Amino acid sequence: MTLDDWLKKNFSESAAEAAAYLRVALAESEEDPAGLVLAFQQVARARAGIDDLGLSVEEKAALASALSRSLAVSSLAQAA
Repeated sequence: MTLDDWLKKNFSESAAEAAAYLRVALAESEEDPAGLVLAFQQVARARAGIDDLGLSVEEKAALASALSRSLAVSSLAQAA
């Protein structure tokens, strides 16, 4: 079983584990913005979204803001 398969299985079975993984990625997003994007993709694929994770409105807003910054930085880096 690959790491991706293992993550998908665990995240699909446990909303709490998926939410905790996103929270850690969000906390580390300043140092590792690409890690946040990857974590979001992994969780969203495993659970078909993030609506059922029990994230607060503030957490969702922080996630959206950090993802926006991460994607903007990534786009600029690719354009250079």
